[in-house]
Amino acid sequence: MVTLTLTVEIPQEHQHRLASGDVHIAGTLTVNSEWAPWPATDNGNNTWSFVLTTPSSAIEYMWMFGPWTDRENLPLLAESGALDSMINDGTINHGIGYTNRVWAPGMGDVKNDIFESADATSTSTEVQGCTDSNA
Repeated sequence: MVTLTLTVEIPQEHQHRLASGDVHIAGTLTVNSEWAPWPATDNGNNTWSFVLTTPSSAIEYMWMFGPWTDRENLPLLAESGALDSMINDGTINHGIGYTNRVWAPGMGDVKNDIFESADATSTSTEVQGCTDSNA
């Protein structure tokens, strides 16, 4: 049996999220392609891995803390342009209403996923709400 290992790094700014649950992965990881969350294994170095039988066709997936409680905010990041290079190289699939990570045959093990969330990577300086001091 040939296996595929998908690994994600949880950066320091997201370590507090581990309180909401362990790291999980969901996607088209099984024969029936259900998006059920599967627990990943803590590697002890701020990385988590999930091992599966190597698929014969492309899969899509995302990382989350706890089953569906706190997942990557890939759609917002894709809309902002922050994931353009990953969309262009085919490791992110961005469509209307969804954005997922992609693995395709020939890519080998994934060792460099980094948990992505707009709340930690946002560089927006836009002021929200009323800015009229006389209002």
